[in-house]
Amino acid sequence: MDNLRIDTEVLVIGGGGAGLIAAVEARKKGAEVLILCKKDTGKSGCTPYAVTNLTYSTPDSEQELFRQMVEVGGYLNNQKILDVFVREVADTIPGLKQYGVPLTIADGSHYHLENYPNGPQKNLPGIYNVVPGPGRPLSFNLTLPLLETAQKLGVEVLDHVLATRILVTEGCAVGAIALNLKTGQLLVISAKAVIIATGGCARIYERSDNPVGLTGDGFYLGFQAGADLVNMEFMAFNPLKITPQVIDMIKSGKPNEELMGVGRAHYSLGGILVDTRAESTLKNLFAAGEVADGLLGAARLGATALADAIVFGTIAGREAGTRVTRVSRNDVLLKDVAEERERIEGLSQGGEASSAELQKEVKSVMWRYAGMAKNEQSLSEAHEKLTQLKAIQMKVSSDIPSEIGQAIEAHLMACVGEMIVVSSLQRRETRGQFWRLDYPLSDNVNCLFNVVISRHGDVIETRRKNVVMTRMRTPSVQPLVGCGCFNYLKPFEKGKDKEG
Repeated sequence: MDNLRIDTEVLVIGGGGAGLIAAVEARKKGAEVLILCKKDTGKSGCTPYAVTNLTYSTPDSEQELFRQMVEVGGYLNNQKILDVFVREVADTIPGLKQYGVPLTIADGSHYHLENYPNGPQKNLPGIYNVVPGPGRPLSFNLTLPLLETAQKLGVEVLDHVLATRILVTEGCAVGAIALNLKTGQLLVISAKAVIIATGGCARIYERSDNPVGLTGDGFYLGFQAGADLVNMEFMAFNPLKITPQVIDMIKSGKPNEELMGVGRAHYSLGGILVDTRAESTLKNLFAAGEVADGLLGAARLGATALADAIVFGTIAGREAGTRVTRVSRNDVLLKDVAEERERIEGLSQGGEASSAELQKEVKSVMWRYAGMAKNEQSLSEAHEKLTQLKAIQMKVSSDIPSEIGQAIEAHLMACVGEMIVVSSLQRRETRGQFWRLDYPLSDNVNCLFNVVISRHGDVIETRRKNVVMTRMRTPSVQPLVGCGCFNYLKPFEKGKDKEG
């Protein structure tokens, strides 16, 4: 496994909507930009497969959008970040037209959140739809125009490359190590700023409607680098029109097997803790899109996912592109590279299980013990099982790069699962789309906090952080089950998971 050294100024990890717009904005600031994507930039991740609706606001509707997002989010949103979102979204979303994204404005009436006690009762302030463009499927009409713009501006793109470690020195992110999944070559990339835009982790659950590859890479990268993560316990599941069954399950305190056979993991609501500039707690490490958190809280209002990616991808790129201080590019990081090489090789020394088997085990544990139906006992069992799975060495052909990549994914999936479980044990209530069968009600007295996790050696440390409130300071009583973005959707058919 030889090394290839690459120098750039802004490194973007992830080739979906957030990563692409970040790359465009950083390049417009004059920075050299490189995108790494473990699949195909512009054609992978959730963005090309998402319902192509993007919310926006006007000065007249800004407060209504703010209110609805806080109510749906269970009052756990960082309202300083939400302040930025409802202001910036007004210009950022229509501004996509300058990059060739075909948009039309639509009535938001079909997003009416019905039957949401004490919550939003009005339509969303407004929706933009991405519409069919010439010669491409609808699903690519957001990402491919952004990719074409990025390449015209001179952004470099490396596909089929898996980032495995953020390089850190002097308290700053200064690049990354990555594995070329076709050649097996280890890439050592130096940069003055790094943007993580890798999406969420719904694919670490046995049932998910996400495309393959959404395994929580960015959560692992940020956490290992020393950045804080927040609200990792919150995963949006989509029982859709069978919400009464969820309520019955929570009230009874027992898993509903029929529900467990049709529900699916959909969207990671927690992620890398960022500020209003999309910067993490590690200097020069930015995050945007589903991998970042602060905006959404315990559930997500419909049509905000893509808008979030575009707004904070824009901000991340703009901020990263203006960073002019550079830590020395000399050989001080050789030790980190050697350690990462040793770690990767150690995943496959003398193991019996295949990486596919380990991934399957992680998914099973997460769905059955830490998914839609969980309690103190099941979460504790999940923690124990994941700890064991993390330590398993795999049987991998060292001369097949794709197998090495699968082994890296299997290990990081177990690590990300542990982050979710540890955070879930801290939240003893039901709020939004987080459901505890042993704590079936929301608790504004004892549980109105954000769970923050950080790395201390090999240990996940937790702390409770006060929720940042600006405009709305008096939490309402939350409904038993937060509908999030699913109340308006049609029922799905059993067994319709995406596999590509």
